[in-house]
Amino acid sequence: MKYALTDSKGRVLSILDAPTDRTVELTDEQAAVVNANTKILYFLQGGKLLTRSQFVDREIAAHRVEQEAKRLAAMSPEKRAMHLKFLASKTPKPRAITKRELVGKLIDLGVATEFNAVLGKLPLEEKLRWEASPTIHPEYPFLVDNRAMILTALGITGEQFDSIFI
Repeated sequence: MKYALTDSKGRVLSILDAPTDRTVELTDEQAAVVNANTKILYFLQGGKLLTRSQFVDREIAAHRVEQEAKRLAAMSPEKRAMHLKFLASKTPKPRAITKRELVGKLIDLGVATEFNAVLGKLPLEEKLRWEASPTIHPEYPFLVDNRAMILTALGITGEQFDSIFI
């Protein structure tokens, strides 16, 4: 077990072997990632190690949600209903993605190793189906039937998982 010295935003400043009053616990795997990539800024958020771009993306998304909530609160009920209907029509629909895209998105989320472990536990017949499929879609039987288990194993939310297919 290692410890990360972080600033108020969660940015990892250094990795330590012993805890102090300003450190956060992190796994040896996370410490190895930080130490191996010294040119990348890392942040710890909810026990997850994020790259700077992932952290900024989350900050921007949270800010947009906050701004949209304020804008909706200021609208009349009729205008709010029209605006929500408009937003629903612009929401991207889930799509099939290639396995290469899937791998890239899992790496971005920091859960590629965990997903590979889940695939390793598949029965042979399902594993063969998975490997033979050129694309993956959100309604893929393995993903639908095992959604709760996959989310738990990966440590991500359903929203994060669904964003893989958009």
